[in-house]
Amino acid sequence: MLATVGGPIEPSPDADTRTSCSGTGCPLTSVRSPLQLFHSVRTAYARAEESVGGHFTRDLELGGGRVRLEFAGPALAPSILPALSHTLTDGAPSIPDLTVYLWDSASTGVLPPPDPWTRSQVRARGEVSDLCDDRVLTAIQREAGALSMVDRERWLGVYRVDSAVGLPAYERAAPLKVLLHWWLRERGLPMIHAGAVGADDGGVLLVGQTGSGKSTAALACLDAGMQYVSDDRCLLSLSPHPEALCIYNSAKLHQDHMHRFPRLLPHVSNPDEPPPEKSLIFVQQFAPEQVVRRLSIRGILLAHIGGRRQTVLKPVSRMEVLRQVAMSSLIYQPDASHAEVRAFADLVRRLPSLRLELGTDLKAIPCVVAEAIRSMSSAGGAIS
Repeated sequence: MLATVGGPIEPSPDADTRTSCSGTGCPLTSVRSPLQLFHSVRTAYARAEESVGGHFTRDLELGGGRVRLEFAGPALAPSILPALSHTLTDGAPSIPDLTVYLWDSASTGVLPPPDPWTRSQVRARGEVSDLCDDRVLTAIQREAGALSMVDRERWLGVYRVDSAVGLPAYERAAPLKVLLHWWLRERGLPMIHAGAVGADDGGVLLVGQTGSGKSTAALACLDAGMQYVSDDRCLLSLSPHPEALCIYNSAKLHQDHMHRFPRLLPHVSNPDEPPPEKSLIFVQQFAPEQVVRRLSIRGILLAHIGGRRQTVLKPVSRMEVLRQVAMSSLIYQPDASHAEVRAFADLVRRLPSLRLELGTDLKAIPCVVAEAIRSMSSAGGAIS
């Protein structure tokens, strides 16, 4: 039996016998259930921890709960923590609601068990169909070399990547998004593909497909001093009224567009990474006063690149907004549920919506967004 800070790793009663994990991998006789694979992967984490002489812990406060991250060595932390730095807590230790064990194989020399799945078992959003059940969920992200698993009975998660070096910018911008999505939706906080910006009297969600201009609009508002929740991913709370919750303080934009924000350009964290990698900034590092944890939402703006100089507001149907919100949110989230679709439908029903046709004059965008917030607030905001 192996012991970690989270307690001993007990093999399941019907688990297969395994030998020690090392740089050559973990011999796997036969995985007969998702829970057996989870035990095997968590055992690999314990070996990774042993190989680097221990672990270190960071606690986060997210969605009214506490998340504990257990890192096997220091290599992976710089890729995970910056986007979550606004949620770090130094408060008195308490029992976490979710514990995640993290390691990378390159720095620890420990591989996970050989993949017990075939390519046909991996669905489009990354979930492994035969290794998900009522208790355990499994997903992979091939481009990031990442494996995510969670035991929902004890809310223990594991996250493993090939190497901490070279993780894609999108993974550093939204680390652990699969695990956090699984946990937070159980707390009634679905993850929505949307930007969110505003002021003391409320804000708006910026929605639309990838490439619609959400990040450009969010960064223009950030650059103008508005409150910032996200550029394309936040949490949605509907009770008692719609709110956007900040899960990541990051923002990313195509490199050839970043020069349009000269005041933000010095804060790009990855200036030496070649295209097609996007420029990545962490707002908490240079404008913490603009990062807000919760923002009351007065309405929804469906972003669209208009091609003209002026940015204008136009009518839009609720059906189109719902289609864009649901499609763009669910396509990236493994094991998406019907409850999330219902939440998005409720959101669109309760809030006014407008189309935001973005012009080329970036300095005008925050003025139009602020105008939308005022008009939506005066219209009554959320419909109960």
